[in-house]
Amino acid sequence: MTAIRLEPVSHRVTHVLWGQVSVSGEQAEVVPHASPVIGVVDALARGDTVVTVFRVE
Repeated sequence: MTAIRLEPVSHRVTHVLWGQVSVSGEQAEVVPHASPVIGVVDALARGDTVVTVFRVE
């Protein structure tokens, strides 16, 4: 994921900007696009690996 959109009042994540990268992580295979956060939830439920671009604690 490269960016998120928050709902202004609750600050819940509503959308993510994400795409598919190569196994090495060096190049995009699918250009990043905005998607409702449920897309990430569905990917995780399928067993896909989802990572952030920015380092988080």
